Amino acid sequence: MNLEQLEAVAAVVDAGSFRAAAEKLRRSQPALSATIKNLEEEFQIKIFDRSTYRPKLTETGAAFLNVARATLEAAHYTARVGEELGRTKAETKLHISVD
Repeated sequence: MNLEQLEAVAAVVDAGSFRAAAEKLRRSQPALSATIKNLEEEFQIKIFDRSTYRPKLTETGAAFLNVARATLEAAHYTARVGEELGRTKAETKLHISVD
C-alpha cells in the first residue's frame, strides 16, 4: 500500500467516476483502475462495486476510505511540518517563562 493508492480511492469517490478521477490525477483511466485493483488484491477486499454505471463504495470500502483519508491528512501534515522545519520556520522547542 502507498499514498498514491489511497489518493486514487479518495479521488474516485470525490470525482464520482474512474474517468473523472483519472483526469483529476492526470493519469490514464486503466492505470488508475489497476492501482485500485492492486490495492484490493493486496488486502483481499472489495473497495468498489463496479456492477453499476458509477462505482459505489462497498461497506468495506467506506470503512477503508475513512482510514485512508485520515492517513492522507496525516501524511500531508507531516510534509508541511518537514517543509517548515527545513526552512526553520517552525520552533522545535517550547520556552515558558513564569513571573
